[in-house]
Amino acid sequence: MGLRQLSRTLRRSLSVSAQGTYRHDDADELAVVIEGSATIRCGDDSFELNRHIALWIPSGTPHQVTLHGSSLICPVGFFCVGEFEPAWATLAELRVTPRLRALVMQEVQGQISDLFARHRAEPFSESSPKWQILEMLPGLERDGLILRMPEHPEALRVAHALRENAADQRSLEEWAAAVFVSAKTVQRAFSAETGLTFSQWRTRCRMRIALTLLCQHQPVELVAHRVGYQSVSGFIMAFRREIGLDPGDLASSLDGPDEPSGWHGQAYVEPS
Repeated sequence: MGLRQLSRTLRRSLSVSAQGTYRHDDADELAVVIEGSATIRCGDDSFELNRHIALWIPSGTPHQVTLHGSSLICPVGFFCVGEFEPAWATLAELRVTPRLRALVMQEVQGQISDLFARHRAEPFSESSPKWQILEMLPGLERDGLILRMPEHPEALRVAHALRENAADQRSLEEWAAAVFVSAKTVQRAFSAETGLTFSQWRTRCRMRIALTLLCQHQPVELVAHRVGYQSVSGFIMAFRREIGLDPGDLASSLDGPDEPSGWHGQAYVEPS
């Protein structure tokens, strides 16, 4: 079953809702976008997900799901994490590799008639898709697409402002003055707490936002300007360097003759 066929089957077979607030006390969750993009808010933290970024949500974590456009997100429930559970007690962004996507699709197809309900209390074997998914997760959290937020209060204010307006062209010195600290303080906070310099962090932030916009089928030229690039060629070069893909190729891969037709809503598949 291909991706688009799976999307149609999910929408046809499962009870879905456009958005809402959820909490699962008996299961950890891996939220994977199948089509489009989504925002998941957990308390004060907001995560922008798309076909390339997933989110690990520990059990007991309230989370609000908002889907954009004609989007579909599938959470994979882990009711018996066992030995993996202590290492995954916090929220974590993860890169969606082709292998991870294939395993998620295999897991969803295996439980298509009653997602997550079957064998809820039974341990899963080492040969199961869920076990293989869990083995992959630590390496995916360290992937270069992940955007960590600084903890220093003033640096965090700058980071939030850049996420709200990626096209803002203010320099490090101008941002530092805006939050009443030195440029050295802001630079030190970004480097120590995110692993990136201020300039590197801003570039990655822009590329992450661009990735989401491209997954929403927005034109490359428009995306480039929305994330602060006056030159489309400059944006394309930065996107290739940071993401490892050509934005034009990414945009065209999201379209195709097998796109689901006659359905213009949003879908969140809720664990039973």
